[in-house]
Order: sequence, then structure tokens, then C-alpha cells
Amino acid sequence: MREENISLKHGQARQAVLFEEPGVRLRLVYYSPGAEVPDHQHDRCFLTLLLLGSMQETRDAERFEICAPFAAYMPAGMRHANRYAPTGSLCLTVDFDPALGGDLIGETSRLTGRAALTFDGFRHVGLAKAILAGIERADRSAIRALANALFENPRDAIASPPVWLARARQRLDGGEGAASIEDVARQAGVHRVHLCRAFRRHYGLTPKSYSVNAMCARAVTEALAGGASLTQAAFDAGFCDPSHGAREMAKRTGFSPSALARWLAD
Repeated sequence: MREENISLKHGQARQAVLFEEPGVRLRLVYYSPGAEVPDHQHDRCFLTLLLLGSMQETRDAERFEICAPFAAYMPAGMRHANRYAPTGSLCLTVDFDPALGGDLIGETSRLTGRAALTFDGFRHVGLAKAILAGIERADRSAIRALANALFENPRDAIASPPVWLARARQRLDGGEGAASIEDVARQAGVHRVHLCRAFRRHYGLTPKSYSVNAMCARAVTEALAGGASLTQAAFDAGFCDPSHGAREMAKRTGFSPSALARWLAD
């Protein structure tokens, strides 16, 4: 694990290079709580899976509230800025030379001037596993499948969430993920069903799924900050059973806790 060489306004970024060959790189990237990346652009194309946590991304004056699991495509040269969750965030990123677009993403190469976002994140966690297996065999079909899936149903910009909903999400980020959704709804002054519908509309997943994801993100952050095992950190983050935390971690990242600990170690 080494520090990412990207300029951050606040916080830190760490990366593990899982695979690299000329023109293509696969990385696991962790952003510390509240990390901010100022307006910038890349000279490569990016396929990114947000596995844990959340982020706010600004592109072309449009602001997106992005919650894991989430997948995104960023063409080379597009300016954007990012702010990451107070829980910390974990991403799996494939970046590649634009000249390789046709080989890597096939028919989608005609769309390499467009950005794309999608809510269908759990599907892409499965594709991430295929990328890890396939890229080492120089088999680019998994990357092509991920890119094509992104453009099947790209997300349109959604209006900023109402204040009460943003505060409900902040409660989940702040460590109340193990609380019942009824309690969170009551604190927000709305019915549970209304909370769930509004949460899905603005963030793309249910409050329960978001809370479990936030718990996983807090576990990773604690393990990195204090040196605790991910199993112990999952327990501290709110999981009653460490084995449950381990299963959720593997489900949401595509990595077992031991693999994450290995890749994210200093």
C-alpha cells in the first residue's frame, strides 16, 4: 500500500495496484473520511466501482450524490471534483489509455466522450471479480461487460435531497447504522415507507442497505487508523456478529476481509 499521488484538498488517499501492464492499471483505492479532491482532469479513461462509502461528485456544473454500490465511467479530459464520505470510501478503479478504448470496451468505444453513472452496483461487484480474474489472463471481456453495462441505463442528474433526508443519511454515516429504520424515520419526522422511497429515489438504495454499507466503510477506516483486524473493526462498527460483518464485507467489495487487510496494509 502506498499514498496516492493525487492532489487532495483534505484527507488522504491510499492505493494498492492489483494489476498493471502498458496502458492499463487496476487499483484498489481508499479515501479517508471527508477527503476532498479539487477540480481536476485525467489523461486516461476511468471505470470506477464505488464499493464502500459515498461521495459527492461535480461534473460540468452537475452535482451527483453517489452511494455505494455504484459504478461510473469517466472519459479522459473531463473535469470533475470529489468529496468523500465521513465514513471513508473504497473504490476499485480501472484506468486505461484512450487509445486502448476499442480493445477494452468494444462497441462502447463510440461513447468514450460521455460520462456514465449507474445504480446497479451489486451487479458490478460481480463484474469486478471477473475483472480481477480476467485481466491477469489478458482477457478483457469482463472490462467490456462492465463498460457496456454502465451505458445500458445511465443515471440522470437528480435534484439535491431535501434537508430532512440529508440529515437522516448523516445519522447513518455517524454510527447509527445498527438502529432500526423506524427510529431514523421517527427522528426525521416521516413515515418509514416515505423515508425508504425518498432514500431510494435520491441515493439509489434503501436506508438499511446504506446503513450496512456505512458500517462496512467504518470498519475499514478503523482498521486502517488503529491497526485492528477487519473482523474486530467490523464488530466495533456495529455488527453484532463479526462473521456477519465479514460476509457483508465480501458481498459488497468482492474481497474477503483477509484480502482487504492484505491489500490495505501499510
